[in-house]
Amino acid sequence: MPVDDLAIHPRENDLIVGTHGRSAWILADVTPLEHLSAELLNEAGQLFPQKPVTMWAQKGDWPFYGATYSASNPPRGAVIRYYLSDDQDESNPAENSATQESGNEGPTPDSGEFSLTIEDARGEHVRTLTTPSLAGINEVVWDWRYDAPYETDETPNEGGGGFGGGPPQGPIVLPGTYTVTMDVGAQSYSPQLRSQQIRDVS
Repeated sequence: MPVDDLAIHPRENDLIVGTHGRSAWILADVTPLEHLSAELLNEAGQLFPQKPVTMWAQKGDWPFYGATYSASNPPRGAVIRYYLSDDQDESNPAENSATQESGNEGPTPDSGEFSLTIEDARGEHVRTLTTPSLAGINEVVWDWRYDAPYETDETPNEGGGGFGGGPPQGPIVLPGTYTVTMDVGAQSYSPQLRSQQIRDVS
């Protein structure tokens, strides 16, 4: 399909593609692509810069369903994007072996996943996110919550209709500045994430 025009949205930093088929395609937030370079691709990994996130609380407008916009809402949380190279599991074999023996959470060569940690402005731990360790650009959504108060082996109740059931969840954080840390081999990457004031979206 011929592409007639390309534009970068000045506020959202989205790539907008206009085609000859009278369609518009949107690639949300091209920040990871803007920061790709030969130097970055040679690193074991990298966390991309975060733009400010608006924390919002969605409200329905029952019974006036006709007034509801039907497009998908953005993810309810902060989208964290990061890059991992093909050989990140082999970047520090001795450290990965020590991590497995000690029982601490972290990247392991055969686990297929590793952890991102989030701290508040005072340096206190907020959340540990277990994320994929696939080579290339990945993303994970942090739902603005603290770690769960406890772990459970019970199967989540999928039929509760909102009336209880499911695993426990931590409380939602307050708007502020948070630091996301990713450790790959001997390298540590820690961009900041700033959340703005909560507002209601109906």
